[in-house]
Amino acid sequence: MKKDEHQFSVLIPDGESKYLMLVLNCLSLVKGIKVHVMSNDEKYAALRYSNRICSYSYYPITTDDSLWISNINKEITKYKIDVLMPIFNDGIMKLNLNKNSLSNECALVALPPLTSLNKALNKWSLAEHMKNNLINGPNSILIKPEEFNNIDKFNFQFPCLIKPTVNTGGGIGIQKINSKEELKQYINNKNPVHSILLQEYIDGFDLGCNVLCSQGRILATTIQKGNLYNNIPYSPQIGLQFIKEDKALELAKKLMKSLNWSGVANIDMIYDQERDLVQILEINPRYWLTTDASAIAGVNFPYLYCLNALGINFEVPAYSELNYLNLQGLVKSVSKDPRLLFNFKFIWNNTPFKFAIKDPIPMIYHFIWRTKNILLQKLRKPRV
Repeated sequence: MKKDEHQFSVLIPDGESKYLMLVLNCLSLVKGIKVHVMSNDEKYAALRYSNRICSYSYYPITTDDSLWISNINKEITKYKIDVLMPIFNDGIMKLNLNKNSLSNECALVALPPLTSLNKALNKWSLAEHMKNNLINGPNSILIKPEEFNNIDKFNFQFPCLIKPTVNTGGGIGIQKINSKEELKQYINNKNPVHSILLQEYIDGFDLGCNVLCSQGRILATTIQKGNLYNNIPYSPQIGLQFIKEDKALELAKKLMKSLNWSGVANIDMIYDQERDLVQILEINPRYWLTTDASAIAGVNFPYLYCLNALGINFEVPAYSELNYLNLQGLVKSVSKDPRLLFNFKFIWNNTPFKFAIKDPIPMIYHFIWRTKNILLQKLRKPRV
């Protein structure tokens, strides 16, 4: 399918995802793109009022994939959609499983092979894959529930990180363990019902390699180094710098080729200072929390993803090595140095502030909705 690279319509079928705002931010940078959203979120979700959305269709949540696909097909026909683009894990997986039932009236973005997607969503499967393909990654072992009472049989170096095997995102469930006794105590206190992953603790600094791929070949990439975090351990950075790092890029190329990856992905890495090498920690097989930061730096992943689906070729885009703060990072930085508040050029060009200014209604609506709920909770709270 050939379309003008600036004139097409895109349907996001999983608009209930928190990544919707980030994708809208990116697509808003290109004039002529009509964005349609389908969501199972509350009928009056804040982004329903975004001036960057041409239509917002609400469908109640369902576990029936065939019904979900049927609703997507209705939207494709109704709005003459050119590109269908899921943005989060569940939507990507369901479309992968049911793509043969989709309308042929539009192009579905490239999706990773199911086997590779499943590996990316399971940290242990990914660790085994990397070991088998000689790809740098921390030493890891899996402990199953039936083995929790026999921890002494495992010979593992401490400190280490304990992680859930499923890809939860946001650092949820990750904890540093300093000794075998501490591991036993963790198991006794948490009483986990699923297998847990022990991963070698690496002293270094965080890197992220963001990619758009086609059959294992990287079409676009940015690399970022975290430099500001909130107070929650192992949570995503709220400030970063885009950098050029050949070791990280070569490692990403090797991993994506081994998985024959198609689509977007965010690869969590760490620079191992002791061994002087980059190691891969995990993959987020969808958009990420700083997707719009990459667009500000020069690589608009959602837009390029659509072009690829439409068969429109593009050169590998370059990106600027700029510093970036999300809104939380901006607030934290201003609290440390109030003078930053008067650096209007930085705030406009290096934060998502301009997106909020250009599309204020969702933010205002969300503020009113949140304030109302807080007041209602206080009114309902029984008096002592």
